[in-house]
Amino acid sequence: KPILQILPDGPLRNDPFSIEAVPNELWAVYGDYSNSFNPYPLKRRGLSHFQQETGWNNISYPEALNANNMVNITINPENTEQVFISSFNSGLLEINEEIPTQLFDETNSGLSDLPVNPTDVRINGAAFDPNGNLWVTNTLVENALARKSGNDITGFSIKEIIPDFDEVIYTELVTDRQGNVYFGSNSMGLLAYNPRIDMFVKIAGEEEANLPSDDIRTLALDNSGTLWIGTTAGLRLLYGPAQVFENPEIQTNAIVILENDIPVELLNEQSIQSIAVDGSNNKWVGTLSNGVFYFSSNGQETLLQFNTSNSPLPSNTINSISIDNESGEVYFATPQGLVSYSGSAVAAAENLKAVRAFPNPVRPQYTGPVTIDGLTERANVKITDITGNLVYEEVSEGGSIQWDTTAFGRHKVASGVYMILVTSSDASETKVAKIMIIR
Repeated sequence: KPILQILPDGPLRNDPFSIEAVPNELWAVYGDYSNSFNPYPLKRRGLSHFQQETGWNNISYPEALNANNMVNITINPENTEQVFISSFNSGLLEINEEIPTQLFDETNSGLSDLPVNPTDVRINGAAFDPNGNLWVTNTLVENALARKSGNDITGFSIKEIIPDFDEVIYTELVTDRQGNVYFGSNSMGLLAYNPRIDMFVKIAGEEEANLPSDDIRTLALDNSGTLWIGTTAGLRLLYGPAQVFENPEIQTNAIVILENDIPVELLNEQSIQSIAVDGSNNKWVGTLSNGVFYFSSNGQETLLQFNTSNSPLPSNTINSISIDNESGEVYFATPQGLVSYSGSAVAAAENLKAVRAFPNPVRPQYTGPVTIDGLTERANVKITDITGNLVYEEVSEGGSIQWDTTAFGRHKVASGVYMILVTSSDASETKVAKIMIIR
């Protein structure tokens, strides 16, 4: 008799390697490589797509045009139905409206295969630039960076700054508002490319660049343009990263915090796997063995820390983090499963029409913060009591802020109605809301 397989609605597997969220959607892939970037044995697995309205849709390996080791997901910000999947063996897979339509490799594009292993095309980090071009990293070959513009893919030689290009593996890639490209490597630190002047720059070394390791696993550009760099031995920031093209001697910066009045480096010696920036410009940082941390925008305050001991997190190894910036939902991919956290930080709104505060009212048993969302970027938020006394003020870095219901951190405010006065950054728009606090 034929075997009937009945599966619950859910992802294809419970070991996602990489995830990517857009409003009300999540994609997941299950290919991987070892900590030393060995893709073998090859993972012949499909991928998964979740939509809030319809649930999970799993795309099988044959349906995905037999792409091996799918390790990264890039969604077109101008058309979220177009998705590109990086394969660390087969090239670049294009998906349109959930249907895989083309696999780009050495035979039909400017992507390069390994000289020692023809047909092995290792694509990893990828991102769209402001002009709609898709940039990808191409590992262990001379044309380490490639650009997809329309239907054409063009490779760019990195030999000038990395002569031994056949020994270097490339990791995550990001682009800035000017169209500059930044990508990490396993041994050569941070690489940057300015397409307007066709210039590559390398930032590497502990003494030269203040990097704790030249093995960079993850990158993230925050809402103020600062580049967050996650290495296998700690965290670094690069302020105004485009400066590297004028000053290749620029150094990265550690975040120094006080622990028991003693200065210490934040996440010193931690192997950092993934960094995600939320709508309030706070940072989620996933590690190889210590779970996930949630830091304030400048890293000076640890807002949350999740691990297997204090949360439903199924593993302390974080493969990937992605945020739905419309709902604030934060997704964590681990080798033991996929979980999410209902965050409150959302992306900046276009106007102040939907400003709200919650929970409202704040009841005596509630001890958490009040979230005010629906904010435009850099909106000024003032909170006053009913007689007009100012008790709190903040400028938003994204679409929301949180108020701990204290008067500038000194003491909890008394029961009563409080006014929330919001002004856009250019003072062209205002909004008033109210919140009731019951002690």
